[in-house]
Amino acid sequence: MIAPPERSAAHDGALRAALPGIAEHGWTAQALRAALPALGLDPAEAEWLFPGGAADMIEAFADLADREMALAMAGADTAEMGLTKRVRLAIALRLAFLRPHRQAVRRAALHLAADPLRAARIGARTADAIWHAAGDSSADLSWYTKRAILIAIHSSTLLAWLRDDGEDDAATLAFLDRRLALVGRIGRLRGRLSRVSLPRPGAPPTHKDPIMALTIYGVPKSRAIRTLWMAHELAAPYALVEVAPGPEGSRLPENVARNPNGTVPFIEDDGLVLFESFAINLHLAKSRGGPLAPANAAEDSLMTMWAVWCAATLEPPAATAMYHTAFYPPEKREKAKAEAAIAELAGPVAVLEQSLAKGGGYLVGGRFTVADLNAISVAFYLRFVPQVLAGFPGVRAWYEAGMARPANRAAFALRGD
Repeated sequence: MIAPPERSAAHDGALRAALPGIAEHGWTAQALRAALPALGLDPAEAEWLFPGGAADMIEAFADLADREMALAMAGADTAEMGLTKRVRLAIALRLAFLRPHRQAVRRAALHLAADPLRAARIGARTADAIWHAAGDSSADLSWYTKRAILIAIHSSTLLAWLRDDGEDDAATLAFLDRRLALVGRIGRLRGRLSRVSLPRPGAPPTHKDPIMALTIYGVPKSRAIRTLWMAHELAAPYALVEVAPGPEGSRLPENVARNPNGTVPFIEDDGLVLFESFAINLHLAKSRGGPLAPANAAEDSLMTMWAVWCAATLEPPAATAMYHTAFYPPEKREKAKAEAAIAELAGPVAVLEQSLAKGGGYLVGGRFTVADLNAISVAFYLRFVPQVLAGFPGVRAWYEAGMARPANRAAFALRGD
C-alpha cells in the first residue's frame, strides 16, 4: 500500500470548506485562506496544513474521496454481489461523492497533467482503496496485475465522467460497464491469477491461461516500464513476473534461457519469446492492432526507424546524463561525462522538435503511436536534466502529453515513486 497524505479533522474540514472557492479560483492558497475563518482558523494556517500548496491539497482531496467511498461501501449491502459488481459500486460511489465538486476535479486534472508522478501515485492509492473496499486484500503476485488493470479502468472512467454533463452519471457508468467487460470479469481473473505459482523470484509462471497469454518479465523501475505502458495502452491483460536486473534476477539460468543477454524486459506472448523493449513494443502494437500500430507498410518502416534511432542515437547520451547526475552514487558520478552527454543531446532533441513540427505533434501518422511511446520512454531519462529541453517547446508539450495519458499513469503507478 502507498502511504496516504497527512490526515486530520483540520485537513478534511479545510478541504470541504474550500471546495466552493476552488471551483471558482482553482487549487490556490487564496481559495484555502478564504475558507479557514469559517472554521475558526487563521488564514495563515493554510501553509501549515498544506505546505506543498496545490499539489498537497489535490492529493489530500483524492485521499478524502477514497475514504468517503470506503465508508459508503461499508454501509452498502454487497453480500450477494460478485467482485466485479462490488468494484463497479465502489467506483460509482466515489463518483457520487465527487459529483458536487466536478469543476474542482477538472481543475485538479489539469494540474496533475503537469505532475505525472504524483498523478500516478494518487491513481495507485485509489486503485488500492477500491480493491480493499470491494473485499479483495490479497498481496500475492496477482495484486500487481489487478492494481494495474483497475488503475486503467478507473482513470479512463474518471476522464469520461469529466465529460459527462448528465445528472445521474448514466453515460459514465455505461462507459465503466464497457471497460469492465473489455478486460473480462474481474472475479474470473482473480481466480485464474491466484493459481499462478512462483517457486522463487524470477522463476517462470506455471500456468497456461489464454486470458494471460502475455507474460512480462522485469520490474517497473527498469526498461520494463516501456512494455508495461504499452500493455496498458492496448488494454492487454498480462502477468508480471518480477525479475530484477542482476545476478539474483535477470542473470539466473532460467531467465538467461529466455534472454541470453541477462537483461530485462523480456516477454512470452503466446509461446513467442522476445527481448529488447523497443522490439517488444513494436510486436505488441502490430499483433494487437489499433491506432498505435502501423496502418501500412510505410508507417511500419517509419516506426521501426524511430525505434532504431531511439536505441542508437537518443538513449545512449540520455542514459549517460541520467547516470552521472542522479543514478550513480556521488562518488561514481563524473561531471565531464554528464556535461558531454548533455551537450550531445542537443542534436537528437532538435531532430525531435523538427519532426514533431512536421508531423502535427507526433512522429508517425499524425497520431499517438508506438513510435511516440518508445521515444517518450527514453525522454523520461531527461527528467534529471530538464535544461536539455529548454528551447524545445514542441518536445516538452509532446512529452508532457504522453506522460499524462491514462495508460501511462496506470503503468507508472506500479513504480511506486
